[in-house]
Amino acid sequence: MKIKKTLQLLWVSVFVVTILLILYPVGKGIARLFIALSIPLLLLGFSVFIWEKKKLRPLPWLFFFILSSLFFLPGKTINKEQLQQSYLSSLKSYTHTRYVWGGENSLGIDCSGLVRKALIQVTLKQGLRELNSALLRSSIQMWWYDCSAKSLRDEYRGMTKRVFSATNINSIASSQLKPGDLAVTSSGQHVLAYLGNQEWIEADPDLDIRKVIIVKAPSTDNPWLKRPVYILRWKLLRE
Repeated sequence: MKIKKTLQLLWVSVFVVTILLILYPVGKGIARLFIALSIPLLLLGFSVFIWEKKKLRPLPWLFFFILSSLFFLPGKTINKEQLQQSYLSSLKSYTHTRYVWGGENSLGIDCSGLVRKALIQVTLKQGLRELNSALLRSSIQMWWYDCSAKSLRDEYRGMTKRVFSATNINSIASSQLKPGDLAVTSSGQHVLAYLGNQEWIEADPDLDIRKVIIVKAPSTDNPWLKRPVYILRWKLLRE
């Protein structure tokens, strides 16, 4: 009985730490590793609470097997139009979220965290809804391989594809863009996402703003719209 209570207390401790790490806006490599290891352990470890009910003992293992198998099944064709629309909605849902360097959730987010987190969310949701392992694997991959605006500019791990360069966002015709495209400054310092109708969304680090905003191009007020940029497209959203 004492061992059971100890294991239950350990399970609760790991659960609390995992939730805190998920909620903490700034993700670190060691935190990702802890979360990746703790989730399957929590699923399997839940059996310690129902051990006395023999008929229920297999349930955590069965649930773990079903959930994990979803990530290894052959992938289905991805509905990219639906994914694109969901991505735009997810981006907009972060409007007014405070800017936090290295942040990647609704409690605080930065420029690269914004464009990545929105896609991670929609690929996970659509993947679970359609039982599409290709989307689930893509979601986990993007979450695990955290990257900066500079890495997105450099087509990190093939996640993005460079389309063209421009002297600035203000000079780009809307016909050259597709909703969901990314504009990364040539310095790799900042990234914005295109929403359509000449609107862009960004987690602006400017001290007078420091939040997620939507800006309309052309504009002389926003300095990020006047810098040289590379236009990139997410591999998942490409035709």
